[in-house]
Amino acid sequence: MTPSTPKTWLYLAKETQGGVVLYRKSHLTTYVLKLTMKDRLVKGSRFYGRLFPGECSISPDGKLFSYVAMGGQKTDGKWQTKTWAAVCTPPRLAAHVFAPKSSSLGMGALFLSGGRLAVLDSKAELRDPNAIRPYTMIAGVERLSVDERERFKSLVRPPAETELTSPLADREHGLPILWRSRRKRGTGYSMFGYRLCWPDGSHIEGADDIMRCDWAGWDCAGRLLIASGRFITIFVVSPRKPLGKPMLTLDIEDAIAV
Repeated sequence: MTPSTPKTWLYLAKETQGGVVLYRKSHLTTYVLKLTMKDRLVKGSRFYGRLFPGECSISPDGKLFSYVAMGGQKTDGKWQTKTWAAVCTPPRLAAHVFAPKSSSLGMGALFLSGGRLAVLDSKAELRDPNAIRPYTMIAGVERLSVDERERFKSLVRPPAETELTSPLADREHGLPILWRSRRKRGTGYSMFGYRLCWPDGSHIEGADDIMRCDWAGWDCAGRLLIASGRFITIFVVSPRKPLGKPMLTLDIEDAIAV
C-alpha cells in the first residue's frame, strides 16, 4: 500500500491568535496540536482512526474544540467501526461532551452566540459541565432558530466558492482576498482549493504556492496562514504589495518529535 501524503488543517480562533491543528501523518494516524498566541506548536493527542476535518469547529476563544471521529475495535474477531462526536479542550481529545453518531456526515457540535453549545445528537452526554463553561449545552437542533439550523447545513455542504476577507479589510483598503473553492471530487483534507488575488481579481506575485496547499485562512490579527503537508507558514500581508517571504515557518514534525 502506498503511504498517504501528510495533510494539515487549521482551526483559528476568532477572538484571539492561535488555534488547533490536525496533522494527518498517515492514513489512520492523526496528531492534534495547539497553535499558541506566541506561534508555538504544542503536541497533544495522537489519534488512531479518522478525524473528519470538515466537521470540526473551534470556540471563538480557542479553548474548546468540537470534532467528529471514527475508530474501531475487534469484537468476536471482527473489526467494528464506531463514529462519534465530542467536545474537548485542545490539544487533548478527551471528551467533555460525547455523542454517538450513525455516520460521519454532519457537524457534531457548533458554538453559537449567547454562550450556547449546540450538539446535533439529542442523546449527547455531558460528562463535565465545568469544562465547557461558560457554554451551556443544547442537545438536538429542535431548540435552534431557522438560521442556526441553516448554518449547520451550510457547514456540512459548503458553497461552491467562498470569499474569505481579512479581518483588517474594513480599515485597510487594498488587501488581497482569499477565495476558497470546493473541489468536485474533493473530500476530507482535499475538500477545498484556494487562490489569493487582489480585489479586482488580478494575480498576486508570490502567491502561486497557495493553490497547492491543504488549507489557508486569516487569523484574527489579519495574518495569512497556509498549511501544506508538515509545514505551516505565516505571512504578514500588506495592501498592494507582493506576498513576499513568510514571517515564520513552523515544522509540525519537529513539534510531534518532542
